[in-house]
Amino acid sequence: MKPLSREARIGIYANAYHLRLVESLSLDFEVTARAVREEMMGSLVYEYLQKFPSRYRTINEVGRYFPKFLKKHQIARHLPFLPDVAEMERLMLESHFADDSTPLSETDIAAMAPRMETHVLHLDPAVRLMASHWNIHQVWERREANDKKFFQLPPKERTHLMIWRQGGMPQLQIVEGPAYKLLHLIRRGLKFGRILDDMKQVPNLETRLQTWFQDWMKKGLFVKWEGKHDGHRALPLKPAHRSHH
Repeated sequence: MKPLSREARIGIYANAYHLRLVESLSLDFEVTARAVREEMMGSLVYEYLQKFPSRYRTINEVGRYFPKFLKKHQIARHLPFLPDVAEMERLMLESHFADDSTPLSETDIAAMAPRMETHVLHLDPAVRLMASHWNIHQVWERREANDKKFFQLPPKERTHLMIWRQGGMPQLQIVEGPAYKLLHLIRRGLKFGRILDDMKQVPNLETRLQTWFQDWMKKGLFVKWEGKHDGHRALPLKPAHRSHH
């Protein structure tokens, strides 16, 4: 039996690497893969890698542009919500591998209350925000349902999502529009006084702020208060140890 030629060996290695990437992306985009079926997912990954060759050190980064690829692919005509589902899963992956941090305590927040309008509040590195014209949260919730239920078209309605990490795992939640806007303004790094000015048209803002902040504090969404040009010292960001498994 003749030994394999160099070209044949390269072909085997290439096929094995492609299969590994298909398997990896099918896990990273589990709901997306189920929506298109296993056979189609393999073809999509092959096309994707032709347009976005893997040049990353870790396999976790290979799917970075997969949602962007799906937006321009013809499959989006048949499954128009699919690119957003993929984007949601990509953000959840980013959240899972985001840097660790220690959340602010209620005492930290209370201590900053008198000066909060001149300070900037920082979100946990694992927090991600996303808006979609489809209720893709429903798609996520049905990911383990039977085929008849899973393959129902989700409602076409404006949906705001928040992703954070708790217990080492990414979590997903729908948030109301004003709460999403507030989180978005916080992420932009605006002083809290400026944020309150931008939000002043929201009905019952004070009561809703208390409700939102109580919930977000329990989730550990905030990690630092930072002074802006007012001489106050920023609260330290303490290291924490959380598993990425």
